Amino acid sequence: MSRPIRAPELSELETLTLCAAEGSLAAAALQLGISRPAVAKRIAALEAIVGTPLLERNTRGVRLTEQGVAVVAHASRLLAERDALVEEIAALRSGVGESRISGVRDLLGRTSTPASRAAQRPEALLAETEQLFEIVFHASATAIAISDPGSGLVYEANDAFCAFLGRPRTEVLGRSASEIKAWESLVSREQLMDRVRRDGVAHDVEIRARQPDGSIRTGHGTVQLVRLGGRPRLLTAIGDVRVLDGRPSDAA
Repeated sequence: MSRPIRAPELSELETLTLCAAEGSLAAAALQLGISRPAVAKRIAALEAIVGTPLLERNTRGVRLTEQGVAVVAHASRLLAERDALVEEIAALRSGVGESRISGVRDLLGRTSTPASRAAQRPEALLAETEQLFEIVFHASATAIAISDPGSGLVYEANDAFCAFLGRPRTEVLGRSASEIKAWESLVSREQLMDRVRRDGVAHDVEIRARQPDGSIRTGHGTVQLVRLGGRPRLLTAIGDVRVLDGRPSDAA
């Protein structure tokens, strides 16, 4: 029966991470405020747990082995969570008040309070921002879509937008404006796009979508160029939806 593996101590993981960053045990010792032999002892204990060398040593210093790289990748996340917890506790103890727009400032990474800095850890910020976007995006009664400015290919759309087009998501996502065949007039779409390309945004525009049954659904909204992933994308938000041709009104 194999012996249970001892969980590495955070101090050991931090020491390995600093050795990799500084390139030497002596520099890591200086950063940690401990002796070089103490650093070597922590690294030796960590290598004993893993069962393989984590640092390659030479006359110029140290560098991570392949196994060391894998350990540091996980260690970095654990250390970030530790720092976030410490900063959160410090904020609670200090009773620092929040800004009236603290939520937005946190997302933008511009708040200087300890608690918000903790929330700015890359992995945590990305996951929480994506979750918030998903909730707001799909819960909105406003029809919203993100598409390609040229072809009109839809990258993402909420339920309200699909309802505005009168088509299920499977017939909307990944398809261009000509493929969806929901625009009453592709000429009018191109005219709208000329305006958006010129001004960057078009407010209070009427958008007309032809339903599968031939009726026309109309709405007023904003069409704006934004950048996502370093590329221009089209953000469309449509409200005040009505169905024409005498059919019952159906708000998206």
